[in-house]
Amino acid sequence: MSSILLIVSSLATCVVALEADILAGAHAAAGVPVAVEQTSELIHDEGLFDAVTEGLYTLVAFGIAGAIIQSLNRRNARNVAGRVARKSKCVASSPRCPSSPTRADVALDKACALPACSSCIASTRSESDALVAAVHAGRAAALPGLFDAARARLAAAGVDDAALQDFTEGALLSSLRVCASCRCFRDALAAYDHVSEHITNSNGNIWSVLLYSAVESMEFQRCPKFWAKLVTAASPSSNDFVNMVRYYAYHQYTSGLRQMLTDYIGRGFQLDAISRNRALAICMQWKAMQLAEILAENTWGSMDVIGYNTMMKGYANTGRGDRCMELYASLRQAGIAPSEVTFGILLGACADTRGFEHAKIVFEELRASGLTLNVVHYTTFIKVLVKSTPGTSNWKTRKPKSISSLKSRRVVTSIRFPWMWSHELLGSFHTW
Repeated sequence: MSSILLIVSSLATCVVALEADILAGAHAAAGVPVAVEQTSELIHDEGLFDAVTEGLYTLVAFGIAGAIIQSLNRRNARNVAGRVARKSKCVASSPRCPSSPTRADVALDKACALPACSSCIASTRSESDALVAAVHAGRAAALPGLFDAARARLAAAGVDDAALQDFTEGALLSSLRVCASCRCFRDALAAYDHVSEHITNSNGNIWSVLLYSAVESMEFQRCPKFWAKLVTAASPSSNDFVNMVRYYAYHQYTSGLRQMLTDYIGRGFQLDAISRNRALAICMQWKAMQLAEILAENTWGSMDVIGYNTMMKGYANTGRGDRCMELYASLRQAGIAPSEVTFGILLGACADTRGFEHAKIVFEELRASGLTLNVVHYTTFIKVLVKSTPGTSNWKTRKPKSISSLKSRRVVTSIRFPWMWSHELLGSFHTW
């Protein structure tokens, strides 16, 4: 509508300009006097000439654009008609796969409708994409049946056994990765079990994803098999190493972990600090302290401060404050500077074990280290003072009637050295 209005306005402008020129000429021929300014405005006005020119350009441009649009519409109509005809022919020549009326399954309509006729058979890449779409659509549990249907279509199209095996491995790897991203780990293992006879040991990525799926689904009995095939086919990654540590931590299998570490290092792999720290955190989560001690050995390289902190935190949670102090001494002997987190963990361990003497030493070293003391350090040390004060258990259970009665209590008057420490501590806290 706007285009039509623009064309009409342009034509009107042209008509007005022509009428002005004709009127001026008629007046001149009849001898009618015309004002000089009016004649100049009618005849010599450049605006009228520009209006006529723009109107002509607009007509030409709209004519070309209309022709192009009509040509594109005719071509699209022919393409749509051809696709509909081919789809109708394929559906008539072969049965369709069952599909769900839900919106999530619309992405699978093309794959399910693929017939066995040679003119419409999909390539192996299209079949693999269809399997991935199935997982995204929430049909990971249907992967075994979809694999059978895809292999049957490719076999009917004349695909040889070698190419069919390559398709199965590639499609399985893509499906496993999508299942892992969607956390459909059991469905991934079920899909592998269904096509396992068509899988070789050459693709290490398949065994890596299967190892991760087995650990996440708590099917730890599968881990040794997947790990053995993985190390044969490729070099294990740091994630693979951490997944195997989860397996050993679950079973508290110390000798197995040591043997795996020996083989891992013997193959030329390096145990980086991040992988070791992640493995230590897993051991602390499963309370596998013996496995953590094996990971902490200098045979596999020296630990960093994060590794020491992880181990100290694990022992502090289990009430082993003495082991926390031993690890702190080892950290100092290794020449590693402790962090704020290190001192926070040590003070927390002292609070749990009521080790005021150790806490005093730790707090003095914290103040002398040059690190910034934070609220956690102060509050944790106050907790140490409270727990190490005689009679604090009675103080917690009894509620004083007034401030004066609290001051006259034996629990306060019996506090000597720790109370002086708390006064100094509060003074430092206000200064901070």
